Amino acid sequence: LVASLTALVAFASELRVRAQTANRALWPTFWLLQAILLTTMGLAMAIDAADSLTDIARTRARSDSWYLDRRSLQVPVVASIGAVWIVSTVVAIWRVPPRRRRYLPSAALVGTLMSFAAMRTVSLHHIDTLLYRRSVADVRIVAVVEIALLVATTIAAAVRIRPSRDDTSGDPLHAGPPRQTQPR
Repeated sequence: LVASLTALVAFASELRVRAQTANRALWPTFWLLQAILLTTMGLAMAIDAADSLTDIARTRARSDSWYLDRRSLQVPVVASIGAVWIVSTVVAIWRVPPRRRRYLPSAALVGTLMSFAAMRTVSLHHIDTLLYRRSVADVRIVAVVEIALLVATTIAAAVRIRPSRDDTSGDPLHAGPPRQTQPR
């Protein structure tokens, strides 16, 4: 939710700057969409939606007698998620116009976060073993990766927040001319 709030602040900042400067290269809607997506993902995590989907699929596989063969489905799904992530990232880097490239880091991070969540939901045994049974400094790898992606996403949005033109009190570039002192 912190990443979502940061994206909302970036949205408000770009709206303000765009209104003040009429800069058409700015696209504040990107930040609003990112905030909505991150909020949705946060709420899904809070209600354990991914685990619920995995449990539903597992129950269905058992009742339809294909649970033992589930890997033949999981592997292509995980490979497809990875392929879609790679292709979409490469296409975005290649095809996004220069005036919109400021949004690429954030878009790539959110895409990576979504792909990571999707792969976790598929619950392929080999991936689950790596994510849930391995740790770094007593912290599971799944938590390390997720927190790192969320922090990077938050930072990518935060660096796009611009101070108001009226708020130049702490900005040495806009502090005004230096004071003249009286000669002694």
